[in-house]
Amino acid sequence: MLAGQAELLMIGAEGLPAQPADAQRLIDYLGVLETKTAGNLAEEEGKVLSNILYHLRSLYLQETS
Repeated sequence: MLAGQAELLMIGAEGLPAQPADAQRLIDYLGVLETKTAGNLAEEEGKVLSNILYHLRSLYLQETS
């Protein structure tokens, strides 16, 4: 859910302007979640979270550069 919100904030949605600062904040929250749950997630769960973060960070760089 946070990942989808972050993506919408980066690119804007249905006439809403992009809000990169808010998107960055959600990406940071997911990064904290990844750090705090390290070692406590199933291998697949950890990979999914890492892949989501990679995708969002890449998209953020594309949208803000």
